[in-house]
Amino acid sequence: MKPNIRELLSNYGPIGLLWFDTPVGITKEQSEDLRDFVHELQPECLVSGRVGHGVGDYGSLGDNEHPEGKVSGAWETPATLNDTWGYMHDDHHWKSLEYLLDLLVNCASKGVNYLLNVGPTAEGVIPPPSVDLLKQLGAWLSRNGEAIYGTTASPFPVDPRWGRITCKGNTLYLLVKSWPEAGTIRLVGLQNRIKEAYVLGADKAMVGVKQEGDTVSFSLPSEAPEKLVSVVVVIIDGVPDVESIIIQESGISIRLPVPAATLCGSASVSRSGQTEAWKDSGSKANWTFRLHTPGVYEVSAITFGRKRAPQRFGNHELRIRVAGQAVSGTAGVKDLDMSETAPGPQKPRSVLGKVVFKTAGEYVLDVVAERLDPQASAGLSLVAVELAPAG
Repeated sequence: MKPNIRELLSNYGPIGLLWFDTPVGITKEQSEDLRDFVHELQPECLVSGRVGHGVGDYGSLGDNEHPEGKVSGAWETPATLNDTWGYMHDDHHWKSLEYLLDLLVNCASKGVNYLLNVGPTAEGVIPPPSVDLLKQLGAWLSRNGEAIYGTTASPFPVDPRWGRITCKGNTLYLLVKSWPEAGTIRLVGLQNRIKEAYVLGADKAMVGVKQEGDTVSFSLPSEAPEKLVSVVVVIIDGVPDVESIIIQESGISIRLPVPAATLCGSASVSRSGQTEAWKDSGSKANWTFRLHTPGVYEVSAITFGRKRAPQRFGNHELRIRVAGQAVSGTAGVKDLDMSETAPGPQKPRSVLGKVVFKTAGEYVLDVVAERLDPQASAGLSLVAVELAPAG
């Protein structure tokens, strides 16, 4: 490989990036040697995270992978327009614009770069379906690009149920995927005064704002300017000042993602936002959250698993404690969708029981593993805990 690298970096002028995809079967020392060899020939050339073992100049998530939470450092998600990277004449499984936009806005909201691939034919022609999708995505960006380009990750600890958020200085961009029929979306935890809010691409249609306690309500026009993702621009007084605690939007489910948890023991947060190395009973996860609506809630554990290798992720006996109550049950691959058309990587939801919150207020929820599946080489891959109103 080195002679090829030397040729590329010696004969073609400045190269900005070498995108390796080589970690399988090589050692950390070999990965470091490749990185150092590139930097020796062209010090300004970046080496992708796919060189392996976490030694690249930036990190790389899995193919088409959604980041679960905000990441630390520079990362990217490499993505395809169909199911293959190069040209494949019989691969007609083209992704929809909705799929591409969903991944784009989620990556932007987590501070992750979106690397979108095309596979040209042997003649160097980009297939027409690829061209069409790129034009559609480009058209959306021409209207809404200020909510993506030059922005940073959302300052909020969790995603709102209606979409995603990006930030640029004293401006928040609310990327609304579910335009509300009732005309109102809510944002919890923002402590800044709002100076102005309007809808991007709708002749700057003004938005009604009501700040009450830890909740801001935005009254939107009846019709969204975009079919899939519309943008509400919110200009605030100063840089975002956001409560770090997870706050319930009144009356809806509470999602407690692993990147927002405090982890104890050997367990840690993986690059894709689930626990890794959770292989002993000494590990646990806990969250502090603010509940607005008392009542009965169904408790679910969301894990990660793969249809092709369920035994690697297994089933685990969990106990969840909150509000002086505990629920226990099995969570894991037993709840995978094993149908032929189901995707490979999945995040199955396992219902463990119900708890009652008698009053609003702040609570601590913790998760422990009462029994870990001994056959699961990956250990417990916990993604989140959810509390859903249950009547």
